[in-house]
Amino acid sequence: MSARAQPDFHTLARSVGDYLARVAEPVAEGVRWATYSYAGERQYGTDVFAGAAGVVLFLADLAAMGDDARSRDLAERGMAWLAATWQREEAAGVYNPTLYAGAAGHGQTALRLHAATREARWLDLARERARGLVSATYAQADVMSGVAGAAIFALELHRVTGEQAPLDTAQQLGRRLLDSAVSDRGGLAWDWQRRSGAVRGTGFAHGNAGIGYALIELFRFSGDPRFRDGAHAAARWLEAAAVDTPQGIGWPRFVGDPDPPRVQWCHGAPGVGLFAVRAFEITRAESFRALAARCAQATVAAGDLRSNPSQCHGLAGNAELLVEMGQILGDHRALMQAREFGVLAAAYREGAGDETLWASDEPGQFNPAFMLGAAGTGHFFLRLARPDRVTLPMMVAPIWASAARA
Repeated sequence: MSARAQPDFHTLARSVGDYLARVAEPVAEGVRWATYSYAGERQYGTDVFAGAAGVVLFLADLAAMGDDARSRDLAERGMAWLAATWQREEAAGVYNPTLYAGAAGHGQTALRLHAATREARWLDLARERARGLVSATYAQADVMSGVAGAAIFALELHRVTGEQAPLDTAQQLGRRLLDSAVSDRGGLAWDWQRRSGAVRGTGFAHGNAGIGYALIELFRFSGDPRFRDGAHAAARWLEAAAVDTPQGIGWPRFVGDPDPPRVQWCHGAPGVGLFAVRAFEITRAESFRALAARCAQATVAAGDLRSNPSQCHGLAGNAELLVEMGQILGDHRALMQAREFGVLAAAYREGAGDETLWASDEPGQFNPAFMLGAAGTGHFFLRLARPDRVTLPMMVAPIWASAARA
């Protein structure tokens, strides 16, 4: 990937904010956004992955970085609609505890809005979203839709508030993870329940990388060596499951997957590398640093492999590993490579001025959502503009960020 002139990434993030303001829909309780689900269905969802919570999350961070009154207003009005909708859903008996589709993600969004506004009501809302996490039933162990994701939010709530209750919640969830692990290939693995049956997933969204990440953060805050040892065992299993690809090290989505390995945040080297570099920051174990470096090399080699700018499957999500390498390891080259990914992502903007549109995960579709659309791309631009201040929103704030803000 050759060096080229780089845009003003903060201006690009604000352009995404302009687009989101333009497509916001005022309603009695605030504002909402029509987004597209993973299946391509138009919806008014409340989740982080493909709904309004992810849009609010980006707008909150945009407001925090630029003292942007419009972004703050939109984020707060969006959160008002979300809170009213969650209340109706739970009154009807609908409760989802997970990070990317439910209450844990709602709480993570509320924490970002509190950080941007310092309004106590949003911190109270985050606490409220954490109350059902221990008693909830989880279909999966993973980050995307399971126990590990809920533990990540509980740990971030503990980090922000210093309160013991969310740490207790996180540790209970962590013990569930350890109890559900399977010894395999000299390490530990977890079952991913798919329609075709149980498989052993590898990636950050649905497998060992994300679960290992949750375990290493549990060790960071609890000091319990069982969580550290579990994270190391998860990494050993990942090393044993790795395959060679044209880009370098890679992983199938799950052991026995008939499809070629992918290079994405959700499945493949970028997500595995995020686990490894964060684990190195916490443990200083060289095995984690080496794994992160191999993952970064494969990510750079893949470039714009999926031909889209999104977080889940495209440039933004893949380059988050490179931003983390820059911040945690002081790797200036990795940060420059992340900015090259940003240049490629900027090319997916269509139109200009009041007609600007931002391409999503699907060709020809314009989606405000976070993981599949504009909000996630905008957040990536914001990270590139201020990598020293803007952290990954669906993970626990890293050690370097916590130290910088102390």
